[in-house]
Amino acid sequence: TSDTVIPPVEKFQADAGVPVALDWYWWHKTSYDTGYPNFWPPRENEADFRAAVRRLNAKGIYCQTYVNGMTWDVDDPSWTEGGSEGVKILRDGTFRAYPWNRFTGHRLGYMCGEAPKYQARLRAQVRTLRGCGFDGQSLDMIGNAGYGACWNTNHTHALGGGDHMVRNFRAYVETVRRENPGLQLSTEDINEAYMDLFESVIALGPSYERTSGVSGEIPRECVPFAQAVYHGAITMFGTFSMLDGIPAFDPLWPAEEQWKDEKPWERLFPDQFQVELSRCVIWGQQPCVHNFRLNNATDPRYREGYRFMIDTARFYHANRDWLFDGEMCDPGRLDCTAQKVEFLQRATYTKAGEYKVATHVLPTVFHSVWKAPDGRIAAFLVNWSRQPQRYALTTPQLKAEGVLPARSWKRID
Repeated sequence: TSDTVIPPVEKFQADAGVPVALDWYWWHKTSYDTGYPNFWPPRENEADFRAAVRRLNAKGIYCQTYVNGMTWDVDDPSWTEGGSEGVKILRDGTFRAYPWNRFTGHRLGYMCGEAPKYQARLRAQVRTLRGCGFDGQSLDMIGNAGYGACWNTNHTHALGGGDHMVRNFRAYVETVRRENPGLQLSTEDINEAYMDLFESVIALGPSYERTSGVSGEIPRECVPFAQAVYHGAITMFGTFSMLDGIPAFDPLWPAEEQWKDEKPWERLFPDQFQVELSRCVIWGQQPCVHNFRLNNATDPRYREGYRFMIDTARFYHANRDWLFDGEMCDPGRLDCTAQKVEFLQRATYTKAGEYKVATHVLPTVFHSVWKAPDGRIAAFLVNWSRQPQRYALTTPQLKAEGVLPARSWKRID
């Protein structure tokens, strides 16, 4: 609710002195991953909710809300009102659905692009939210799941594969845009099929160690290929970085499922937050922090992390000619020391006490090279580690060496 979500954003805006944005999840009446697509009304008093949006508007805080753009809760009573008519049917005759919410076991059915009753219901709620004064609207999952084949015999498209899924999802998003002029749309993951219809995408690749590459398994490395190719075509943001290491817990979930024994994660994994947030900017994504709470900005336990969060936001904003409007260039070579980093692998639905630890060896200085629209070339370096680090950089355009203070950023022209 707004009394939890807005005060930390206002404090960060005041402390950092740069434009900020809020991607507001769990505002809706249903618990997360249940009851979709019946989001409205908000879980707090509607008048308070609308007043909260006006408060954000008055402070110049950009805000978008979350809705899932393509699933219907199979186990919700509303499913009988058109869910089976629009759901994606697999080749074996079953419908595609998955119970993301392990607390309720409710299955979210994946809608085909040809699902008029579902889309009409969702579009009506987007129009209502737009009327509240929001700047943007997230339509989750379309970017990374609005593909594939469908064998639903209720539909007019050819059974199976083809381009019908993308064509119909595009028409659906285009209708949302027409009905809400000026509303900026966002979706999940960098994509090619819908990129021209969305202003932004949330892409969590900068936090890949959190979700893959557990020690002893096949190591994985995520590289910013899509960011290099499509930077400037669409705004990218997102990490799963958390100052306190504690994922959000929906108060509508069973209280007994909430972790009771939280450890000092910021001390047990002292570099994870800095690594994830650093990589976000080095890749040209807008810096983003997950589940940011007011105590993250006021408790001395998180002082170092909060300072780095502010420094990162200021650095990104000061260099947006390159990092937002620019083009990623050949990074050349940067020599520096490497360091072992341990990552807490804990997500939204991880059971209490069942976290894992991933270990990776990473360069202590991350870097990238960018060309601004006016042709200026600059390299961007960050020392995410807790000690000063020596570096030597050689690129086709630049050559530099020196010492970078702990937890600090640098631009080299």
